[in-house]
Amino acid sequence: MRVVLRWGIGFVLATLAIWCVGAFFVSDERQLRWNEEIGSLVYCEGDYDYCKEGWGTVFFRDDGLLGARKPLASYERYVVFYGDSFVESLQVGDSGSVYTQFTELAQKSGRPWRGLAVAASGWNLEDHVALLPIYAKRIPRCVAHVIVISGADMVRPESSARTDPVGARHSLTALSRRFNAQSIAKRWQLQSFFVIVRSACAAFRDLRLRPGPVLASANKKRKKVCGDVCPEYYESLLDALQDHSRGRRIVVVYHSLIPQLNHGRIDETDPFAPAFRQFRALCRKRKIECLDATPALCEYTRRSGRFPHGFANSFPGQGHWNRQGHRLIAQVVLDYLMASQQSTD
Repeated sequence: MRVVLRWGIGFVLATLAIWCVGAFFVSDERQLRWNEEIGSLVYCEGDYDYCKEGWGTVFFRDDGLLGARKPLASYERYVVFYGDSFVESLQVGDSGSVYTQFTELAQKSGRPWRGLAVAASGWNLEDHVALLPIYAKRIPRCVAHVIVISGADMVRPESSARTDPVGARHSLTALSRRFNAQSIAKRWQLQSFFVIVRSACAAFRDLRLRPGPVLASANKKRKKVCGDVCPEYYESLLDALQDHSRGRRIVVVYHSLIPQLNHGRIDETDPFAPAFRQFRALCRKRKIECLDATPALCEYTRRSGRFPHGFANSFPGQGHWNRQGHRLIAQVVLDYLMASQQSTD
């Protein structure tokens, strides 16, 4: 009887603990819709509060742009960042994002440039290549289009189906079910239980975004071995990017999840470095500028002893960029743009 009583009390206390933690780390739900004008899934306009890894509030425009609450001004000059969840900046919010900090750094340097972003979790080079010409027409006074890619993109080139109409319909159907389930979970403060069940139950696997092709090149065979890339796959994407670059400045910025804390020591080994070198060579053949931001990230850690990744509620050195990580990427892009402007003057 005592054993049963102890287990009963323990279960109640554990339930209360999970409930309290879940109530504190509940983020707002974002709803997606298909934007026919853009040709992509976009989040419905409004503020989104995120508090799972870091804390931040991001404002999503109805046209998919981040970093602008007001209509774009015809007299301003913009730098548009394309990226995945790193550029999306949920963990730091608009104030600490790469596009906002780029604006601040540019103004301090006497450059009237303003940062914007087109980003969402799971996007990679395919999505950026598909979206770049669309936003280039919507933002005519654009100084540069900056595509931010991570090391994982080199060997895991899977599209999120955001710019594929067929895949988008499947995604919206799955996401509507997930949204309804999350709404019920949030209403009863059962978010943590929902996450646990969704992760453990095979019946919930269809609630994730389904991968789907964006370009015809996506149907080609892809290598996914760490340290190698599929040249045929990336050549077709870079050829399309080269076509888009006529009359526009396009810059690709590479970063990786380094440095990291490995057994109490700072580890600067980039497992994707060989793949990046191959990718960079393909870019240079097409005269597409490709920057490596990893030296700046590692130098910051060596100098300060802090990591550009990780937050107070996450493991140090892992996860998304913190505010300083966003600032370092913004500085790398600004330094390049300023140097290239001086060389052309």
